[in-house]
Amino acid sequence: MSDLILGNGILLICALFITERSYRLGGEHNTSATVISLSGAFIAASAAASMLLSGTGDQDQQTLLRILNNLAYYAAIPLIGSALFAMAHGYNWQKPAWGRWLLVLLALFELTRRAEAGTEYTQLMAVATSAAMLYAAIRFRDNVARLGCAAGAILLAAAALLLSPVTLLPEYQHALGYPVAIGLMLLCCGLTLPRKMSESA
Repeated sequence: MSDLILGNGILLICALFITERSYRLGGEHNTSATVISLSGAFIAASAAASMLLSGTGDQDQQTLLRILNNLAYYAAIPLIGSALFAMAHGYNWQKPAWGRWLLVLLALFELTRRAEAGTEYTQLMAVATSAAMLYAAIRFRDNVARLGCAAGAILLAAAALLLSPVTLLPEYQHALGYPVAIGLMLLCCGLTLPRKMSESA
């Protein structure tokens, strides 16, 4: 089994886990959980597509793969960090606000891509998202949520800055380690979610 299939298989399982867990908590009363669920679904779709479509010569399939990967890494992961930040503060932003924030993230990605600054944007967004998660970890009252959020932030930073295709240190780039680290980050973020809707962070 290749590193690509194994790594994305693990990522797919972790993404489905956080999608299902946050979906049960989502709704008008907890839009942050809904956002995390949707983001997990984006990441799961990207992982599945990477397993099924990588290496194919079909141009349409490769375009679809790029779209799903961009949606996962440039929209879903920052959305998860934003949702954890909101949960830690007790905010319940409405769906239109989340929709506008998603549009901002997509616009920023497109602008930096056209400016040929995609690598720098990827690294900056990873640092910003990790910082937001670390700040959220400080704000959470529950110790398990604090630990999960902090560990997730560290894993995200390590994945994006060390293991990813745009790593700052190419010698640490790892085709298996990158998706596995993102998957573990999702599992850690799942620990921040309350077990019941009545529980709060």
